Amino acid sequence: MPNTASILRLADVEARCAVNRRTLYYWMERGMFPRPIHLGPRTVGWLNGDIDAWINEKAQASRVAPYNSSLNGDRHDG
Repeated sequence: MPNTASILRLADVEARCAVNRRTLYYWMERGMFPRPIHLGPRTVGWLNGDIDAWINEKAQASRVAPYNSSLNGDRHDG
């Protein structure tokens, strides 16, 4: 079976995850979000499978444990 991986650009990732660029990079700096792959000197993208896995991980975690608003680092506004 051929590998049908696709690459998402920043706007696609923002839309899929419902957060802005600043939040994505904040999470990446803290190891909370997949890092992009380099496509060129000034171009990056994310593997669709990495984003799917991250979304599924978040969905599973939210169904297992109740949300704790006192945790720092789960959300970044700004």
